[in-house]
Amino acid sequence: MIAFIALALALRARGARRSELGAWVGTGLLLPFYGAETFGLHAIGTHATISGADDLWQLADGVRNQPVALACFALGLLALAAVGVGVAVSSWRSGAVTRIAAIIVAAGLVTYLPQYFLPETGRVIHGVALGIGLLLLAAAPARAARTPSPAPEAIPRPIGPEVGENGPNRTVERTNHG
Repeated sequence: MIAFIALALALRARGARRSELGAWVGTGLLLPFYGAETFGLHAIGTHATISGADDLWQLADGVRNQPVALACFALGLLALAAVGVGVAVSSWRSGAVTRIAAIIVAAGLVTYLPQYFLPETGRVIHGVALGIGLLLLAAAPARAARTPSPAPEAIPRPIGPEVGENGPNRTVERTNHG
């Protein structure tokens, strides 16, 4: 959850208001599910350990598979997938490293829901790839600031006498016809 909040704050710093809003909405929709899973399952596990009840594991499915929670979870991940696409589109005209990082981030956010159906190794690889993409994307502005910009091209000047609007070396006398 901290990473999703950091993503929304980073999008604010980049001035990407629509993507930032999508990140906040997605994060808000994910919070109830992750909160119930984190704190609810912990409470069930603690109670099972203290009481010695070995049938409390069945409550985990009720916590994880509650229809409204699953719907919010899916909508939150869809919002974050849209954020990923927005990041890739908005970064497309940036440098190559930023573009590659944005594509990695977009792929990671778009595949966030499907990665839950992968074995543990696949989920770890997904997380590492998304983390690398986010780190590269976060470092891109600093890298761009260090890269010297090319010298501006010299403005060509005519060779020979100055040419004004009245021809070469001609001046216009201004008189006041009052």
